[in-house]
Amino acid sequence: MNSLKNNKGIALVITLLVVALLVTMVVEMNYISRIGLALAENRGNLKKAFWLAKSGIAVGKMLLKQDKFESIVDDLNEAWAFPFPPTPIGDGVVKLSITDEERKININEMVRDGKWLNTRMVDMVKRLFLSFDLDENLIDGIIDWLDSDDNPRANGAENSYYNSLDPPYNCKNGQMNSISELKMIYGITPEIFSKIAPYLTVKSSGKININTASLTVLTCLHNEISEGVAEEIIRFREKSPFEALSDLKKVPGITENIYTKIVDLIDIESEYFTIHSTGKVVDAISEITTIGKRKDGYWETVYYRVD
Repeated sequence: MNSLKNNKGIALVITLLVVALLVTMVVEMNYISRIGLALAENRGNLKKAFWLAKSGIAVGKMLLKQDKFESIVDDLNEAWAFPFPPTPIGDGVVKLSITDEERKININEMVRDGKWLNTRMVDMVKRLFLSFDLDENLIDGIIDWLDSDDNPRANGAENSYYNSLDPPYNCKNGQMNSISELKMIYGITPEIFSKIAPYLTVKSSGKININTASLTVLTCLHNEISEGVAEEIIRFREKSPFEALSDLKKVPGITENIYTKIVDLIDIESEYFTIHSTGKVVDAISEITTIGKRKDGYWETVYYRVD
């Protein structure tokens, strides 16, 4: 892994990824062409762009499946984590990105089974809000959105509020299917959403991968993990990824007390990944976003959207 710190090594990896992308897409495109003539001229550029994007998704799945068999951890030095440059294919271009969801806080985990408040996850979300100088009382509205009852919390809102809006809609009273639902919740303005959304997810194992999490998310794990300690975690994993949870105790600032309190909140691998692929032919653009659970080398789709 240390060799990947070398610029030439990184350049080589990216080159190999581009080659893999090209080869896999050609195979995928030929298959698609055989079964449905999807790239025929009479289908138009938008259809071609769609199949380019779809082929990018196939490449992403291939890389993640291969990675599962090659590595016991998931970290930012692995093939899937590198940015993919826009790659010309035929008369179009495809762009691909892959991110793991375990680098984020699963906001659905604040409420379990519709009624049980997970105070440790609530505390993590509170720390996220406070890191941006946001009012932590806004979290009451999120909890009301997630829990199954119709009793508003002190600073929250339930159906009586949402039904009074124009146009009216119901409180979800259940888990979110998309992080964009936050924008429907009482008190969450577009400005607040733009600050917190990059660090939140609704599809993950619920644990935080300390090999991929950002400084902001790492500081949310415990009130004694300062930015300085989080920076030490990042410096440690840049030299070599955490291969065991106990390796975290080697990081300056991580005491036995802190480790004991967060060990069941963290992981060194990821289960859920987002693949985003964009196909472009002339002025026609098609985007596909999918979130899936990678399990035993297989991909289970839990979210799929075409734009």
